[in-house]
Amino acid sequence: MYYSGSCPNIVTLQILSGSSIKNESQQELQISPLGITAYKFSQDISHRDLAHMIVIHVYPFHIVEHKGSLKFVNNLRPQFKVMCDKTTRKDCKDYITDLRKKLI
Repeated sequence: MYYSGSCPNIVTLQILSGSSIKNESQQELQISPLGITAYKFSQDISHRDLAHMIVIHVYPFHIVEHKGSLKFVNNLRPQFKVMCDKTTRKDCKDYITDLRKKLI
């Protein structure tokens, strides 16, 4: 956190990206230029979102095991448990099955 003193009448706090404060309910308070917002991490939602990304962009299932992907995910959210390509394949099939059910 650092102070930007461009205007003497307005105190502007700029927060470096990734700043968060955990509370007791496993929620995190995200601090951004728009203010403080509550965010709750969900492993299941994150897996579903990853499957969605792989399906719509036609990425290979083993992208989840690439060194670059692992490093990126770990830096972004260390709590995220990366799944193997077999689990990724199953999650993608489940995602497509859910989409088909919605269309019928």
